[in-house]
Amino acid sequence: MRILILIFTLFLTACATTSQDYAPSNNIDVSKIPNAKPKTEAKSQYGNPYTYTVYGKRYYVLPSNKNYHATGIASWYGMKFHHQLTSDREIYDVYKMTAAHKTLPIPSYVKVTNLKNGKQVIVRINDRGPFKKNRLIDLSYAAAKKLDIVAHGTGLVRVDAINSNPKNITHVATPQIYLQTGAFSQIDNAKQMQQQINNNITKSCKIIPDTANHLYFVKIGPIKNAAAAHNITAKLASIGINHFMTTIELPNKSI
Repeated sequence: MRILILIFTLFLTACATTSQDYAPSNNIDVSKIPNAKPKTEAKSQYGNPYTYTVYGKRYYVLPSNKNYHATGIASWYGMKFHHQLTSDREIYDVYKMTAAHKTLPIPSYVKVTNLKNGKQVIVRINDRGPFKKNRLIDLSYAAAKKLDIVAHGTGLVRVDAINSNPKNITHVATPQIYLQTGAFSQIDNAKQMQQQINNNITKSCKIIPDTANHLYFVKIGPIKNAAAAHNITAKLASIGINHFMTTIELPNKSI
């Protein structure tokens, strides 16, 4: 049993390794690769534990994908994992319309919408991940290419679970990314952090009062895309601010 648990853990962490991934060298026309075709499937024997832990964080697998909708950052994985086993012990293929998700049951089908350009794909969830902070879904190379997020590495997307008879997703307002860098009970402490960020990084740092809980939130944003958010978090680290929370909210004016 311990051997089986170890093997399963290795499958789960396939998308969590940190060495450099890369795209295929040949330029295949992904527009000719069809979307995954949703169908009714039994849960896989592998990849569906009630709970599991990666990098010290515990995850709980959902009993079904019913009514699942989420907005967040999508990434992709490529040739580093090509022909390796996924969490359900299928063979990962960069040219198939698949994806990794931390909690949706395997297999599941979802529609992924790039909220920057409106492009959509349907993918089959057959893997676990991504386990990098603030990532919602890890797409195959083909799926990411069709959504036009390969060049940037990440993109802001909406993920909607679908069944064997998918329907069109109603258009929703495009949300934006915010970075919450602190929550303080004293406004002077909030102002001190705001000034530090405004002086060194961006003037788009604001203090948002929460009168009900007597707190003052320090937030940067809205931020136009995941790449810009990544650049800001790197700058925050350079001035000693390493703890923050990413939130997705309805848009206003983005930076």
